[in-house]
Amino acid sequence: MSEANKKTIVEKLSRLFGKRSISRNLTGVLAILVLVVVASILSLAYLKVSHDMHRELERKADEHIYYLSKSLSIPIWSFDSEGIELVGSVFSKTDFLKRLVIVDINGKVLFHYEIGSDDKKRTSRDQWIEYNQKIIGRVFISLGYEFIEDSLLKLFYIVLLVLVVSIVAIMYSTKFVIKVFLHSPIQYLEQGIERVTEGDYTYQFKHLIDPQLSRIARRFEHMARKVETREIAQHQLNQNLQVEITERKHAEEKLMDSKAALRESEENFRGIVERNFDGILVIDLEGRFSYISPSVYRISGYSAEEITGKPFLDYIVDSDKPMAIRDFEGLLMGDDAKSSRMKIVKKDGSIIHIDTNSAPIRKEGTLSGVQTIFRDVSDQVYALEEIKRLNRGLEARVEERTVALQTTLKDLEAFSYSVSHDLRAPLRHMEGYVNLLQKRHADNLDHKARRYLDHISSSARRMNRLIVDLLAFSRSGQVPIHKKPVDLNRLVSDIRNEMAAEIQERVIKWEIGELPIVEGDAVLLRQAIQNLFQNAVKFSAGRELTRIRVGSMEKRADDLKCTIFISDNGVGFDQKYVGKLFEVFQRQHPGDEFDGSGIGLAIVRKIIHRHGGDVWAEGQVGKGATFYLSLDGGNRQPSGV
Repeated sequence: MSEANKKTIVEKLSRLFGKRSISRNLTGVLAILVLVVVASILSLAYLKVSHDMHRELERKADEHIYYLSKSLSIPIWSFDSEGIELVGSVFSKTDFLKRLVIVDINGKVLFHYEIGSDDKKRTSRDQWIEYNQKIIGRVFISLGYEFIEDSLLKLFYIVLLVLVVSIVAIMYSTKFVIKVFLHSPIQYLEQGIERVTEGDYTYQFKHLIDPQLSRIARRFEHMARKVETREIAQHQLNQNLQVEITERKHAEEKLMDSKAALRESEENFRGIVERNFDGILVIDLEGRFSYISPSVYRISGYSAEEITGKPFLDYIVDSDKPMAIRDFEGLLMGDDAKSSRMKIVKKDGSIIHIDTNSAPIRKEGTLSGVQTIFRDVSDQVYALEEIKRLNRGLEARVEERTVALQTTLKDLEAFSYSVSHDLRAPLRHMEGYVNLLQKRHADNLDHKARRYLDHISSSARRMNRLIVDLLAFSRSGQVPIHKKPVDLNRLVSDIRNEMAAEIQERVIKWEIGELPIVEGDAVLLRQAIQNLFQNAVKFSAGRELTRIRVGSMEKRADDLKCTIFISDNGVGFDQKYVGKLFEVFQRQHPGDEFDGSGIGLAIVRKIIHRHGGDVWAEGQVGKGATFYLSLDGGNRQPSGV
């Protein structure tokens, strides 16, 4: 609806109701509303009753046709005309029945009843008559509406009478109520408002019957109090205004003093900046210098007048310009700070190294440029390069010394191998001649001489054993390593089979778990594990039942090495001597108790270290020992025992 149409409707309503009092207007409007509501309710009630009566007639028609079809099935099937006549006569006496026709399957009329002829005021039904699921006839009925129309007409008169009585009663009661609850209170309210408008702000309205009018009166009283308060406040405000003007003059004087102090602070800050040894720059959003501190001249040779307004990239070497552009754009895009090292060209053409710290400048939340503080670090850079040069020289000398040391170690190993090899020939001759004396001249030798020969033979064998172990130790460091995948399960099985003849008189329980596949030299790894097995057998000789366990530790997914262990229940060792356990000629037990040269574990350590692994041991005196080997590999999932 347009504004013009709304305005027209308001004008018409004003002309219609504007000249009469509010009570008369409310009485008329309420009467019209009540008339519409009561008429609507009564009309709906009338329509509901009419609808229900018609539905009831329809239901009775369905019910009659159903019972007729069931009651006539047997008489028609048995051709009982008297039964048909009896059923028809009984149903003909039903209220509202206007027509009843019964025919057989051939259409022959068996019974006919009809009164009246107006088919428009009837409701009709027809139904096939069946017997044993076979159609034998048909029945037609019609019920009339005359009784319903008479009832509805009487109801209409009653409704009309109720409507008229209701309108009269409501009009008189509404007029009385409006007069008591609206007209009189409004007149009283008008009188009070006139008193207030005349200046009587303390006037109080008496209690009104209508709560809404009473609230209006209370609010009006509250408004009057506010008006009174506001007038008093206005008077006070005028007085305060004079005081405020005086105070404002004092504030302006203080502001002038503050500005003077601010100028002094700015001058002090500028002095600090100008005396600073570091260069301070301000670059605008276009990448041009907008402020240059005096220290920039001392560092670069350029004065503020020479480079102000020029692009900062003109003074950076070409190789560092991409980094400078990247940092500058990052600060403009929102980075908090940037630090970098770059090279700039001085006024005399020389190049210096500087460290820069840059941050964005914002004024009232808006980016206005970039501030950079830089320092000449050329001396530091040159010193660092000199340190790097000296380190490179030192590394070269260390490498030369390392090569020389390795050559010396190889010479020592070759020497020990040669000496050990040359010592074996005299020992073999000595042991051979002793055996010949014992065999050929045994009868000529007394007990003491035979005992001396036994000592000589035993010492020669121990010396030969020591030389063999020394040769093995030397060979373990000289033989080149040929790494390939080694299945430790197969290797351990082969070593056990080789040792079977030596330990067949011992009771040994082997507990061997699944072992991994490692990368290494099969020959050297066989020697290392065999030495550990022989140690386990030797140092558990005093046990009735020897237990030797072999397995592997759990391996992490990111670990490139696997760890296997070999443990026994032998005599063990004191853990505080574990540091000397793998050194050459170091023994934890007397030679007359356990035979050996003290070189076997040293060979094990040397072989494992050459494979890039590690070896360590744990033990307790009288409870056994456990040796651990770490090697590259471990493709097969391990499981310890």
